[in-house]
Amino acid sequence: MRRKILLNYILILIISSFLTGYIAYYTIKVNHLQSKEEKYVSNLKLIESSILENKDSTFNFFRMAQVFSDLTSSRVTFISSEGYPVADSDNNSIIFDDMSSSQGIENALKGESKIYNEFSREMGKNYYYYSSLLRINDSNSIIIRIGETIDSTDRLIDNFLLYLMTAILASLLIASILSFITVENLVRPLRKLTMTSKLVAAGDFSQLVDIDSDDEIGELTASFNTMTQELNNYVSSINEVERMRKDFVANISHELRTPLTSILGFVETLRLEYLDYDTKNKSLNIIETESIRLREMINKLLILSKVESMRDEKVLSELDIKKIISEVLDVLSQKIIEKEITVHVKYESMEYSVKSDEGLIKLILINLIENSIKYNFTNGQIWVIVQEDNKSIRIIVKDTGVGIPEDKLDKVFERFYRVDSSRSITNGSGLGLAITKHVVSGLGGTIEVESSQGKGTVFSVIFPKDYS
Repeated sequence: MRRKILLNYILILIISSFLTGYIAYYTIKVNHLQSKEEKYVSNLKLIESSILENKDSTFNFFRMAQVFSDLTSSRVTFISSEGYPVADSDNNSIIFDDMSSSQGIENALKGESKIYNEFSREMGKNYYYYSSLLRINDSNSIIIRIGETIDSTDRLIDNFLLYLMTAILASLLIASILSFITVENLVRPLRKLTMTSKLVAAGDFSQLVDIDSDDEIGELTASFNTMTQELNNYVSSINEVERMRKDFVANISHELRTPLTSILGFVETLRLEYLDYDTKNKSLNIIETESIRLREMINKLLILSKVESMRDEKVLSELDIKKIISEVLDVLSQKIIEKEITVHVKYESMEYSVKSDEGLIKLILINLIENSIKYNFTNGQIWVIVQEDNKSIRIIVKDTGVGIPEDKLDKVFERFYRVDSSRSITNGSGLGLAITKHVVSGLGGTIEVESSQGKGTVFSVIFPKDYS
């Protein structure tokens, strides 16, 4: 990667440098020639104007060439329209080359005058020339050529590209060294990221990259570290889920084995001959009780499985909490009467409204109040209290039952967990509170518990008023 970045970077530098140099050379060259051409055109107009003012006179072109040469500080040549020189300010010899084949003379005859470069054999020098055809009258015309030798400035401009390329090559050498250092500094943290990512890919999610940078590399490093930490947490969660699955399988195996063992044991008892009536009746009652317990456990497992996977199955509507509490107490009225429990319902306002799922709210209240009945004493009391604020409604279920030891409170919402030492008044599946917690969470609420052994229990459920 380092070589690829470096080569691309140097290639871009070379192309951009040479392109910039050529454009600079071309611009300077063109501007220089334009400046010369403007000077020649101005001098030619001066010469043409002087000739036309004296067109009726006899012209001494040799003298005129010398005069105009001194006036314009340039070489002045007069050439016939056939291409033969008439007079020249720098060459007084009568020997002249035929200039009819000169591109500058041909352009002048066509009326396409422009600056051009040409070697003068008689002078042995290179000149810049500008030639123009002047019609003196209907029968006479003369080509006026004005020019200068290529001086040090011209040669400097001609060699500018060479000088520029030499400077660019030296700059490229320095830039290449700096580029190598820059690319190395850029690639080093990427190399660290690559090595660490290989370790992460191999399963070591504890790896973090220590790169102190506030640029994009730093952002990439922070994102990589965040991803690694999330993967580590995810793997830990998977391991925790696997542990819970194993615990769940072990718990459910134990919970199902107990009633099945009792049922099978008393079935064997019923097969005995000459079994008396009382023993037979007792065995049947135990089988019935354990079967009901087994059925309740299976039903609650099905409910728990459904609740844990619920997503879009909730039916949300505006609910009257007072009405729902009344209906739940009617459902549990027989159990309340059997245990001679007094239920107190307290509302802080006349109307309570919440947007939620009616069936799930009822399931929560049934589980909590039924729990308070099961683990309460005969002639005990239960309070159902409803409170509200601007954003939420709190439903409190309080009882005078056996309570829960404070060191066990963090486990009461676990599946199959039962505080047997203090809550042996009745047999339960250990699933009711687990179901309740999942339902409350699924409706966007929270559940809290306060208790101490022998002093009753308080469950508080907080629902948002507008869950969506």
